[in-house]
Amino acid sequence: MLQAEANIEAATHGLSAARTGNAPVVTGSAGVQRRGNDFPPDNNALTVGVTVQWYPFDSGLTAGRIKQAEAGLQTAQAQLVQTRLSVVSDVSQAYLNLQTAERNVATAEAQIVNAREALRLAEGRYRSGIGVFLDVLDAQTNLDAANTNHVNALSGVDQARAALAHAIGNEEPEPG
Repeated sequence: MLQAEANIEAATHGLSAARTGNAPVVTGSAGVQRRGNDFPPDNNALTVGVTVQWYPFDSGLTAGRIKQAEAGLQTAQAQLVQTRLSVVSDVSQAYLNLQTAERNVATAEAQIVNAREALRLAEGRYRSGIGVFLDVLDAQTNLDAANTNHVNALSGVDQARAALAHAIGNEEPEPG
């Protein structure tokens, strides 16, 4: 954002310079001259000069420079708008990613509850002789997968918080 705003300021100064590019140029000079056969010479002359240069007809060079500078200013303004929209988009996307990550944690916690219950049921069936030990192993595997998903979901929340903090310009993400 700061760079886009600085580009607008530079383009504004460029436009100002282009508008004054064909201004009259005034120069002045002064001189003292001493001549003569004696020392010190006794014939003194003082000269003063003023020169004004202005080219009222520059074949459209100044007008072209002004149009070019105006186009540069419009480009810089469009880039600022684009940068603002990009920032809004980045912040919005980071916020949505955080919301999704937090919902993933809730889903993973529900999976853990379900996996624990499935393990409890499989162990009960095995103890009573209705189920096989393979069902218990499968339930334990599902519980381990649910715990792994939960850890990954928590990590995703931390990453999403960091991305949101970066998008809004904070150095440190706020703790959950």
